[in-house]
Amino acid sequence: MISGKVAAVALMGLVSLVGAASPPASSRASYQDLALISSLEAGEWQVRSKSGGEARSVCLGDSKTLVQVRHPKAICSNFIIANEARQAVIHYTCPGSGHGRTSLKMETPRLVQIESQGIASNNPFQETYEARRVGACNSSAKANGY
Repeated sequence: MISGKVAAVALMGLVSLVGAASPPASSRASYQDLALISSLEAGEWQVRSKSGGEARSVCLGDSKTLVQVRHPKAICSNFIIANEARQAVIHYTCPGSGHGRTSLKMETPRLVQIESQGIASNNPFQETYEARRVGACNSSAKANGY
């Protein structure tokens, strides 16, 4: 049988280990806090799936358009896994809409590679995209709500 004092010390050690494993508060930051996002040039961007299909024009005023490519208008919570100058990894959850994990890799302030996977409309997805700045924001990109 363990004495009360030994059990209390063991419990305190366990509590400190659990506390040490908790993510830092900054990991729940806004997408705007991503170092990579702040390095990108503002303006109209085209996001194109590498598997083909139509390019989508977005006005880079809301950075979630590059993170939540399959959930662009959903209100989601996020957890920032990596936040470096040229690379970011984010997990996001959109209640009722699904979730995703997105990796962004900046090649230049005008070109970003995006890998995203998760669940959207009750179906799994895994996709790679290229986002490229094409100029100043125009009215059609703004009309899309981005």
